Amino acid sequence: MFRSRFSLLALSPILLLILSSCTKERHTAVYFDEAGVAWLDTVPIPSDLSSPEERAEYRFLHYWDRLVFTDKTYTHDVDFMTRVFDRYVSHLSEVDSAAAYPAVEDLMRRAQADSVTYYVFTHLADNLYERGDYESYLPFARAIIASDYPSEDDKMIPEYQLSLVLKNRPGTPATDFTYHTVDGMSSMSSLLGERPLILFFYNVSCHTCHRVMADIESSEILSTAISKGKLSVLTVDKMGPLEDWTSSLKDELPKGWIHGYNYTDLYDTDLYNIKGVPTIYLVDKDGIVLLREASVASLEQWSRTHLSL
Repeated sequence: MFRSRFSLLALSPILLLILSSCTKERHTAVYFDEAGVAWLDTVPIPSDLSSPEERAEYRFLHYWDRLVFTDKTYTHDVDFMTRVFDRYVSHLSEVDSAAAYPAVEDLMRRAQADSVTYYVFTHLADNLYERGDYESYLPFARAIIASDYPSEDDKMIPEYQLSLVLKNRPGTPATDFTYHTVDGMSSMSSLLGERPLILFFYNVSCHTCHRVMADIESSEILSTAISKGKLSVLTVDKMGPLEDWTSSLKDELPKGWIHGYNYTDLYDTDLYNIKGVPTIYLVDKDGIVLLREASVASLEQWSRTHLSL
């Protein structure tokens, strides 16, 4: 799998010198830690915009207006830019994609005012992917790929990561796959139709995976939903060895769940984006992805909201 293109801890001495320089030409008016972040985040909104949607969209579109992108004192200060960027991303969920995508494209275009500034922004965008904030990462990846500014090599990572983000995205049909059990071969789709399904991808040798299984078993709301037939669970070992998986069926894997293995399609990222194990998906009875990279807490929250127990 590709690694992140830009590590601030591994910058060359020359680039560090560039980052430490500052221009005398134009400056952003306010700096210094949270005061500067708050100032940039405070966008004057016209009084004629009355609806929350209009105000949120205007704030998002004009968030960066007070930042001078050639002012290296600010744009090369990665700690400061991280705080400003994270505040910006927190507003992303307040606007729909029709407004968000052009705004992000405009941001990345403005960042081209300085090559180091541009790579700071691509690094911050890449962090969204690394921490699993895929929906926020989407517009940045598309903006980078669509731009003529970076080289084709610079686009390889976002192109690859975008392909993974779009796999089994919440709201889309879950990719069907086959798996083996002690009784033979079956398919994920054969378990659909009556109740939602938890897909639990793991490695049989992963201690954390077994601990998370135990957490699901000990969760009152999840164990109740499973025992009452409101939820099904399919665990899929994706690495083996087969002898260890077979042995684990006796006393290591939860009773009442469906246990299988697939050592071909799921070993890397052919069908599902599995960056680490365990990786948990929640699929509704019609096969639509509800949660991706779910936690026990998010499964519990969904169950409280949607299941009658």
